[in-house]
Amino acid sequence: LNVQREQVAGQQQNSDPRAFADRFAEALRPHVGELAVAEDLPSAREQGGDYYLILDAWLSAPGQGSRFRVAGGAHLLDGSLRHVMSLEGAGEARRDGGLFSNQFAVDARAMTDSMTGFSDTVLSQLAQRVGPAAPP
Repeated sequence: LNVQREQVAGQQQNSDPRAFADRFAEALRPHVGELAVAEDLPSAREQGGDYYLILDAWLSAPGQGSRFRVAGGAHLLDGSLRHVMSLEGAGEARRDGGLFSNQFAVDARAMTDSMTGFSDTVLSQLAQRVGPAAPP
């Protein structure tokens, strides 16, 4: 397609699920004694822990569709891997651009908007469940 890496940098950054994980970890940090990050559940179990939080998110942009959609959530398991709670959400944004617009910039903005809508929904549910952080 003769596309340069710099042209899609915004899309790569805005669709990176680690951004959601980072936001979630920062929101959760004041409510826990210790927070460790692992690449997968077996690695997390090796580290030990009282609870395990699994984050998942997916981005959909079917073909030349006019929307980006992100969905997923956070799933808390206890030390025995029993389900404790789930927080789920979705975000959607139109890929609006004019005839002469930079489609890469339009797509990057739509990805940002859909990821933000999704993560804001899940983080709002988290805030409702855990309440305000205790003062230091």
